[in-house]
Amino acid sequence: LEERGVATATICTEEFARLGQLEATALGMPWLPIVVVPHPVADLTQEQVWALAGQSLAEVIRVLTTPADELMREFKAKEYPEPKRVFKPRAVFAR
Repeated sequence: LEERGVATATICTEEFARLGQLEATALGMPWLPIVVVPHPVADLTQEQVWALAGQSLAEVIRVLTTPADELMREFKAKEYPEPKRVFKPRAVFAR
């Protein structure tokens, strides 16, 4: 949608924001706007999800209503921290 000129707001938890940026860059969109929310979200109740959405709404609206050229400059230069926990694969048949 972004490539077609439709404003979007990608939402990632803080643990996945860097990955989201790397994926967007790999797809040719290093400027993709990413709204970061606290991690984790999997165990939140419905009420907690609504509260989190409310806390993030102003940033989502800003991303959807700011001129694209401004967002491109801002998000292309943005650096997200490395995840606190890094996945380390283990060999299934290691001895």
